[in-house]
Amino acid sequence: MAGLSSRWYGNDMLKVPDKELLSPEIRALCAFVQPVLKRGSPAAAIPDRRLLRWATTRHRIGPLLHAALPADAPTETSDRRLLEDAYRANQTHQKLSLLLLTKLEKSFSNAGVRWLVFKGLPQARALYTDAA
Repeated sequence: MAGLSSRWYGNDMLKVPDKELLSPEIRALCAFVQPVLKRGSPAAAIPDRRLLRWATTRHRIGPLLHAALPADAPTETSDRRLLEDAYRANQTHQKLSLLLLTKLEKSFSNAGVRWLVFKGLPQARALYTDAA
């Protein structure tokens, strides 16, 4: 059914409207980052300071929020710095991951082991213009 999701309670499965599964704050975050994921232009309101910081520290989506935040957005300097730092840290993590994957590829290839990476850096590069 459109607009409904399943939620399990013991052995009973109840149908609950999607909007009841997510808080208004989480829906606001989703709307804010959606243009980045769909490669569109920003349309949603900028989440408040508390929500930006919570999402960055708790859910580690600072790089995604950084990409969604327009350069001229009225944002506290410390909040913008938090998002920039999260972006740079993720960029560094991506570079280190690529080095490790390259070493693994070489080691596996030399040993004749066939392997496939299906998450992480390759997935991020396939899905996002900027994997960081």
